Parts: sequence; structure tokens; C-alpha cells
Amino acid sequence: MRTLDDDEMEDIGRTWSAIRLIWTVQIALLFVLVIIAHVVGDTGIRGEGADDVLALVGYTLYVLGALLLVIAYATRRAVRDPGSRLGRIADSGYRSARTRYMTVFIFSSSMVVSVGIYGLIIFMINYNYASLYLLVGLAFVAQLYLRPKKQEIVDLAFRLKEEDRAAS
Repeated sequence: MRTLDDDEMEDIGRTWSAIRLIWTVQIALLFVLVIIAHVVGDTGIRGEGADDVLALVGYTLYVLGALLLVIAYATRRAVRDPGSRLGRIADSGYRSARTRYMTVFIFSSSMVVSVGIYGLIIFMINYNYASLYLLVGLAFVAQLYLRPKKQEIVDLAFRLKEEDRAAS
């Protein structure tokens, strides 16, 4: 039977509290982005004669946002699937489940939140609320889908403990 001692569970509990706080703040940030857009209104950065360049920047941010969502998903999946190539990369260098999970969580969730920020930037360029809502909405859904799960930390701790036992 797989078990963790009390110190390990306490460590996981502290990590879980920090992760939930970070995740909640990131979700709140997505709502703040929409509020900022409504406060700023149409006083964005649009200039005369720069429509082509600004459109290119907007399209680039859409593509970059889509790419970041895929990378965030793959990164979080690496924690769950240690046999994958990315999972072996995520496992290298860190010896505690808390450190590994926190690193992967912050990395992937920051990429997701940046998609919402791209929505605000595109709004500031072309005053298009549809772009803002689309990218912030995608970031919100991705944050919910990739939300942290305590069981993932526990499973990772078990896996590391078994690896340490096997190496001994």
C-alpha cells in the first residue's frame, strides 16, 4: 500500500495552499484585465498610418496565445505522465514533489494568463472587445481546465518516493 508520512502530507498541504492562492489571484487577474479595458475604453495606442503594423502585431499575439495554450497543456501533462519525454525533462533536477509541481504549475499557469494579457493588448491596439473577450475567455477556460489538483501532487510524491526506494 502506498503511504506518505505526516511530514510529507504537511509539506503537500502547505504547497497546496500556496498553489490555490496563486491560482485564485491569476483568475482574478483575468477579470481585472476586462475591467481595465472598459475603464480605458477607446483611448488605446492606435496611431495614424500604422494600421498594417498593428494588425500584424494583433495576429502575432493570437498565434502566440494559441501556442502558449498548447505548451501550457503539454507542460501540465508532463507531471501526470512521467514516461513522456517532457515528463522526464520535468523530473530532472528536482527531488521534491512540492518543488516540481510548483515549478510546473507556475510556468504553465503564467503562460495561460499571458493569453488574457494579449487580449488586452489587442484591445488597446484596435479597440475590439471581441478579441479581448475571446482571449480572456480562452485563458479563463484554460485556467479552469488546467486547475491545480492536490491528487497530482500526492501522486508525484508517491512516484518520487518509489523511485528513491528503487534507487536505494
